[in-house]
Amino acid sequence: KEAGLDGGMQFTYRNPARSTDPARTMPGATALVVGAYDYRRTVPPPPEHEPVGRVAAYSWDDHYAVLRAALDRLAAPLREAGHRAMVLADENNLVDRAVAHRAGLGWWGKSSNLLVPGVGSLVVLGSVLTDAPLVIEPAPEVDDGCGACTKCLDECPTGAIIGPGVVDGRRCLAWLLQAEGPFPVEYRVALGDRLYGCDDCQDVCPPNMIRLRRPGRPGAAGAWVPVLELLELDDDALMARYGRWYGQRRDRRRRPDGAGVDRDVGPSDAHGPGPRGVGGAAARPRPAARRCGPRRPRSRGRTRPVGSDAVVRHLLVTNDFPPKIGGIQNYLWELWRRLPPDDVVVHTTPYEGAAAFDAEQAYTVIRSPEPWLLPQPLLARRVDRLAREHEVELVVIDPAVPAGLIGPHLSVPYATVLHGAEVTVPGRLPVTRTLLNRVLRHAVGVVAAGDYSLAEAERSLGRSLESVVVPPGVDTERFV
Repeated sequence: KEAGLDGGMQFTYRNPARSTDPARTMPGATALVVGAYDYRRTVPPPPEHEPVGRVAAYSWDDHYAVLRAALDRLAAPLREAGHRAMVLADENNLVDRAVAHRAGLGWWGKSSNLLVPGVGSLVVLGSVLTDAPLVIEPAPEVDDGCGACTKCLDECPTGAIIGPGVVDGRRCLAWLLQAEGPFPVEYRVALGDRLYGCDDCQDVCPPNMIRLRRPGRPGAAGAWVPVLELLELDDDALMARYGRWYGQRRDRRRRPDGAGVDRDVGPSDAHGPGPRGVGGAAARPRPAARRCGPRRPRSRGRTRPVGSDAVVRHLLVTNDFPPKIGGIQNYLWELWRRLPPDDVVVHTTPYEGAAAFDAEQAYTVIRSPEPWLLPQPLLARRVDRLAREHEVELVVIDPAVPAGLIGPHLSVPYATVLHGAEVTVPGRLPVTRTLLNRVLRHAVGVVAAGDYSLAEAERSLGRSLESVVVPPGVDTERFV
């Protein structure tokens, strides 16, 4: 807070003297009994026929209600014995992660989350504060399970984790979606299809990789929220379903009780087809919603969907392009020669006869000085430079791995090409799957050579992708 990294966050920051001293809440308190509720769930695929927004896993259901009920049962015998026992869960008068760490429930992760051995960070925390004379045993030692891993730092879409255990709230999407005022322009592309919260640092965390196959409660909001429903529900129905979401009072249109639901969902690039013939609020967006509409600053995240009818000016980056001979080379050339030449720039490797071939093309071909385009900082810097010089809106990288590994480091949105070999086996091995998912997670979409390639990529990532499927075909003008 002193460094200004809180970004205006209140909650436990509102009164640090109280939230770090339980005696301020209960004078005479002697002990805290700490508990955690594991909310790991299988991530369901998004609906296919309606626009939806993504929400963080902790808000799929009211997990704190389950935890509070369990802590209440724990507190009941203390109260019956004449002692005071107060349940604190999701309250601003206790820093629950610090208490849980001191109690030996887990270790501090580099994401700043508490990680419970054998479970991970997908837990909600709470305590029973009491003045009962409990026997206090030394907390068990918990080893740091992070080791040299920096996945959470590397994969944060806005670079909000600025050091091990240090989060800059001014960049954190989870906080920015709750904070007062319009959503920052510079992070609207990175926001993607999120409506509430962000799980990226937890999704890539190895202890969280295996989620329990536990179904959600019937009627719970779940991972995907229909955007049109948010606009069309009346206030009572809206609050009954999503009222536990926290948010600031951004303007007078918010409910007077400060409940955290704002129907100006403009900053989010909802997943799925857009509304057709929708009336009411969706058809007449308010000025604030229009201000929050999609923009395309040069940062990681979503841009125009890959499936859009319009062709954006883009840069194709590939090791495989004619006059080199091969199936991938022919596939790329047959696709890209059919696009408007003013919208295409190709960056590829040198090959015998390249000068004569390039001179015959209607679009610009830029050959690299090295024989292979390797996913190194040098290539990322060059691609960024070419993108600026040629004023492209999108970089298309072929294939997804290894070349696509430069994608998350580019300052321009990127898509990737999927052929099959780079996703079938790599998408099933732990290390290569992590690398592949890193590329796919930050891509605005994929061009797949078939349904199988796309299905394998989506299986690896655990969610659907913006995509265009273009199977290799036979040019009837060349073959009869």
